[in-house]
Amino acid sequence: MSQVSILFQSFQKFIRQSPHEACHRFDTGGVWRNLVVRSTATRKKMASVIIHPQEMPEDAIQEIMKDLRHYFFDGEGSECELDSLYLQAW
Repeated sequence: MSQVSILFQSFQKFIRQSPHEACHRFDTGGVWRNLVVRSTATRKKMASVIIHPQEMPEDAIQEIMKDLRHYFFDGEGSECELDSLYLQAW
């Protein structure tokens, strides 16, 4: 299995454990929108998590980023060996 596939599976596991729902349509709620992954020839990996913050306060968005960082750099998702992680809220 490729490293990118492992990353997508790990992200899927993260959002299933999350208290937030996936955003399937903007008018029906949900937070998790998309995951964009880029990799280089030298095997560096970057992930950009895109969320729809709905009416979330800024501190709740920061909490999501903290949880993502912990999961992918210190927790279960560290097996993905990400080099950088970004969060886009729009």
